[in-house]
Amino acid sequence: MQSSEIWDDAQLASSLGVMKQIMPKLIETFLSQTSKILETLDSQSNEQLLLTAHSLKGSAGQLCCKRLSNTAAKIEQELKLQCNDDTAERRALLHEELNAARALMSEYLRQIQTLA
Repeated sequence: MQSSEIWDDAQLASSLGVMKQIMPKLIETFLSQTSKILETLDSQSNEQLLLTAHSLKGSAGQLCCKRLSNTAAKIEQELKLQCNDDTAERRALLHEELNAARALMSEYLRQIQTLA
């Protein structure tokens, strides 16, 4: 298990407590849903990007993906304030943070499947 500013799997396991056995399923669901987000992120309107950022802020926060949640919150706030410049930069940042979190989660799943 590892702890990082990208994804803190130990904190997630701790927050789930006696229900930590559902952690792999939560991760698989997040990976599936975010795969769809990655496919459409570049073609989203600013309004759609605002909704995506809001959704990622919450789901990433609940799964202890600190940087992704913080980045999504910042992008959501900027879009709410009508800061429409550098939208491509925001999308690239979301891609980067989302891919970093997904990589750690995927590695975690590989590790626990190897142990099983």
